[in-house]
Amino acid sequence: LDRSSAASDVYKRQLINSAATKESILSAIRSTFQCSSTDDIVVFFFSGHGYKGGFVAYDGYLSYEEVRQAMSITHCKNKMIFADACFSGKMRQGTTEVKQEHEKSNVMLFLSSRDNETSIERKDMKNGFFTTCLVSALRGKADSNRDRTISAKELFKFVSDNVRALSKNKQHPVMWGHFSDDMPCLLYTSDAADE
Repeated sequence: LDRSSAASDVYKRQLINSAATKESILSAIRSTFQCSSTDDIVVFFFSGHGYKGGFVAYDGYLSYEEVRQAMSITHCKNKMIFADACFSGKMRQGTTEVKQEHEKSNVMLFLSSRDNETSIERKDMKNGFFTTCLVSALRGKADSNRDRTISAKELFKFVSDNVRALSKNKQHPVMWGHFSDDMPCLLYTSDAADE
C-alpha cells in the first residue's frame, strides 16, 4: 500500500483503467481493510460502469456481494462506500446477514443513482455528475454551517440537489446505512471552499 504523503495515518490505493481488474480491486480492498483498526474510517470509492448487481471491472464483473465479503474482514466500525455507477442504488439491497452487519457498524453507502437509473456523464465534464458534485462538496462547498466539518446530511443535500439539477431530475443519488445525520464525513483545515 502507498502511504499518503499528506498524512502519516492515511493509506490509499488507486486503481485506474487496465489496473482496475476484478482481482486487483478485491485484493486492494482486503489489504487496505486488514490494516484498519476499530476506530479507523475505511472508504471504498468506485467510479465506472455498473450493472444491476455490481460493478464492471476492467476484465469482468464485480458483484456487490463480492465487495461486501472483501470489506467484511476489517475490524473497523466506520465504513463509507461511494459508487458512481449506473444502477448503484441496488447496492442497498442485500441479505439479512448484510443488514445485520450494517447494524453492528457505522456503514454509509452513498450511491450515484437509484437502482433503476443510469448515472449520467457529459463530454465536456471530466467526471460524471455524481463524482463532479461529490468532489465539489468535499472541497468544502457542502459545509453549509461553515464549521469545517461536512456531515452526512450536508454531503447528501449538496450532492443530491446539484446532481438532480444537472440531470434535470433524471438522476437521484441515494444515501443509506446505519449512521447519524451528523456523522462527520470530512473535517478540513484549509479554506478549500473558497478555491
